[in-house]
Amino acid sequence: MTNLGKRPPPFQQGDLDCLCGIYAIINAVRLSVGPQSPLDDADWEHLFFKLVKEAHKQVGSLTALTYGVDTRQLWTLIKAALKHMERRHGVRLLTNRPFKRKPDTDPSAVISWLSRQTAQPGHGVIVGLGGEFDHWTTVRGVTDRYVTLYDSAGFSRIQIDRCRREDIIKAESIVEVLEKPSRK
Repeated sequence: MTNLGKRPPPFQQGDLDCLCGIYAIINAVRLSVGPQSPLDDADWEHLFFKLVKEAHKQVGSLTALTYGVDTRQLWTLIKAALKHMERRHGVRLLTNRPFKRKPDTDPSAVISWLSRQTAQPGHGVIVGLGGEFDHWTTVRGVTDRYVTLYDSAGFSRIQIDRCRREDIIKAESIVEVLEKPSRK
């Protein structure tokens, strides 16, 4: 008989790979197209394939898998995702980098901006987390105490007070993905 004793927890996405940037892009696009989207799992898998293929072109598959992507490379992947969504699904998305040249923006201003933008339907916001996290994620919303996440590695929230004390949310890394308004 095998000794089943105490087992370590299973590994999850992000424990052994660094594909969080690709997942953050997909999750931001999912939030921006909303819950009424006609896209199915196969469509999202195809977007994942396209982004992995683009990451291979940008940095190489092995590097993307083991070291991830930096902000410049993530930006290239986001543009590839938007192009794919428009060509394949007719979904027109825009991006905004509100703090691109403002790395020293006060954390309270960043939290306020995240709160306003994520409260609107059709918005997905990607953030780079610093410090012990070193992770790309997507913000779901902001409460009075937490920045809530829509995250591929299982992170659910970060305390706002901690964001104000520590350099966790990298302002210059923030990318907003939103549906392009249709002309009327």
